[in-house]
Amino acid sequence: MLRVTGRWSRRPIPAAASPYGSTCRRQVSCYAWTSSSPILWTHRDKRRSGGINSTSTVRTSRPRTRTTHSMLRVQSIVEGHGEVLALPPLVRRICSELFSLYHVEVAQPLRQPRTRLVRDGELQRFAGVAANKLRAARPVAHGLVLVLLDGDGDRPCELGPRLLARAQSGSGDQAAACVVANLEFETWFVAAAESLGDYLDLGASQIPQSPETLRLRKKWIEDRFRGTRYSETLDQPRLAARMDLALCRSRSPSFDKLCRDLERAIATMRTRTSGHE
Repeated sequence: MLRVTGRWSRRPIPAAASPYGSTCRRQVSCYAWTSSSPILWTHRDKRRSGGINSTSTVRTSRPRTRTTHSMLRVQSIVEGHGEVLALPPLVRRICSELFSLYHVEVAQPLRQPRTRLVRDGELQRFAGVAANKLRAARPVAHGLVLVLLDGDGDRPCELGPRLLARAQSGSGDQAAACVVANLEFETWFVAAAESLGDYLDLGASQIPQSPETLRLRKKWIEDRFRGTRYSETLDQPRLAARMDLALCRSRSPSFDKLCRDLERAIATMRTRTSGHE
């Protein structure tokens, strides 16, 4: 029986379990220190035939933290309560279904109001917090700070690079990516409307081929939503789990940007993995 006293553990091995058989009486004491101190084993053997006493000491260093280079860890920063629940499973779906990466860990997103994230100096600070979370997580993996905001009235081609520069400034050694959903997160659902027939009453309405050009957003989803009123926190995760990724990617350039950023992070991770082999 293993008895633990304080921070030490001692486990005596009976003589019957000795590899030397019945002619040997072996006393083994194993002590394991739980801090960074090395582990010490002391073996004392006494053989009846000849009365030989031998003591051997084996010292091992502290085991190193295992680095999992083949895993991607994503820490995102979002503005809405719906994205907090919908983005993690969506990122996992993109990585597994489009790029065959099944070892991906998506932490709970950090949420801040859009007015604060677009303010100069704020995104740098939150990107630094996200990067620290990635560094502190174990096992060590390739990290990505992912910023996702709705475009609303701003042009993604102008807002995106500006926010990306701020995120990269705050993330330090961790990779960073910034995606501006044009116009809203729900616009991606409009792009994949055919695959959401269980939630949307499409009827004879024409499916838009370019929802971003037509500037379709949450209102389009609300007008066609089945049953009760559309709720971001309840329905965004459900729709994100059912939407056709390839169809959405072909009709929404901003969603394609999200896929390309994840693909780039996966390619970097796999390059580093091959370098460690």
